[in-house]
Amino acid sequence: MGKFFLLVILFMPFIAYAQAPVLVMADFETRARDVSADEASIIRDMFMDTLATNQSIRVIDRHTMTRTLAELEFVTTDWVNSTKTTMLAETLDAEYLLDGTIIQLGPTITFTLFFRDLRTLNVLGSLQKQYTVDNIWDGTNGLPAVLPSLASDMATTIATTHINFQAQRVAAQRAEDARLFQEGSSLIGTWAAGNWSITFNENGTFTANGGTHHSSTFFQRNNHAFTDEGTIETWTTVTARGTYTREENNIRLSWTRESSSRTMDHRQRLELDRWRGGFRRVGVIGEHTSSGSPSSGNVLYTIYFDSDINGSFVRIQRRDGNDFMNVATNGSNFRRR
Repeated sequence: MGKFFLLVILFMPFIAYAQAPVLVMADFETRARDVSADEASIIRDMFMDTLATNQSIRVIDRHTMTRTLAELEFVTTDWVNSTKTTMLAETLDAEYLLDGTIIQLGPTITFTLFFRDLRTLNVLGSLQKQYTVDNIWDGTNGLPAVLPSLASDMATTIATTHINFQAQRVAAQRAEDARLFQEGSSLIGTWAAGNWSITFNENGTFTANGGTHHSSTFFQRNNHAFTDEGTIETWTTVTARGTYTREENNIRLSWTRESSSRTMDHRQRLELDRWRGGFRRVGVIGEHTSSGSPSSGNVLYTIYFDSDINGSFVRIQRRDGNDFMNVATNGSNFRRR
């Protein structure tokens, strides 16, 4: 199964390249006094039929176009409205637009084909032919006669442009995937597990804070002279700072650690009352704080990035050296805070 998905991933760019570009054709506009709107429409239909035979592209057929334009209430002026052409692109799953103009200046008639991005209407390419009033309908070199070669040239332009665009998209997607992977496997930021948090900075330094809380029930009797009973609670706070170096999934931390502790003694002492008999309650024995001696060392961890329904996390496992936070030696999952 794993090999299958690997093959799919490897061949995805080639599959993308193999997909033929899909285009729609707009009506050809004529501003030539010697070429009527009906003649421009005939030229457009002849060119569309010729272009549709080319295997390197796919042209949306007339029936589908007519029905879709009606459903979208698409009018002639909408061909210059990128909002409406984007709707057309999404409906037909098409990418490109082909339109043409026929203009006349004196006896010279210029026929221009425009190849556009259907969503943005940006011109991606064009082809142009010039004729005179006398030879535009010539059976050998006139416009109808050269439509097959024009269609072939335009199909090549469209297919080449499409392949280049697909290559750019694949490259951009790979770059984005690499960025997301790097972001997902980046340690920069604050991670937390249990009572510990550790912040990795971009300059190669880190700060860790944590601690423990311990509570125990106590009972002691001393020759019937007094009795101690109750609980003892101890809070230990640890702060570590230092530098780190990372090589792939191995990270070494050089650290200096400081700690302090606070103990609350909730035991009640009952002392023998020699004058009145029985026992009397003395009260809480006491509370004290202390600071541990600073220590330093280094530790090598192996880190594993993963995710679950609660988001991404990194598992930190000690490999060697002196650890300053015991949770790491147990392979705890640190999550981004």
